[in-house]
Amino acid sequence: MLKILKAVWILFWASLLTLILFLPIVIAALAGRNGNAAFIGTQVYAWCILKLTGIRLRVTGRENINPTERYVILSNHASYFDPPALVLALGLQYRWVIKQELRSQ
Repeated sequence: MLKILKAVWILFWASLLTLILFLPIVIAALAGRNGNAAFIGTQVYAWCILKLTGIRLRVTGRENINPTERYVILSNHASYFDPPALVLALGLQYRWVIKQELRSQ
């Protein structure tokens, strides 16, 4: 029963945060030239989601990231928390790349 209540709690807050922050992030992404405002909104969303679920990040090796370099970042998607964790852990603004077939579904 406790697991169900926790799942409902997380789903409620995740839905509410998505409803509140989705439109401002999309507008910032479309209106901004460099994506900084949208990225900051995404960081706020990620921080809230991880805090509400009680997930704490422990990041090692961030000092090896050179902000002037370009990187290809791969995620194994071991959980639904990979995207928000990456947004906060890397501290870099990045873009998503997806297969063309996924866009047509």
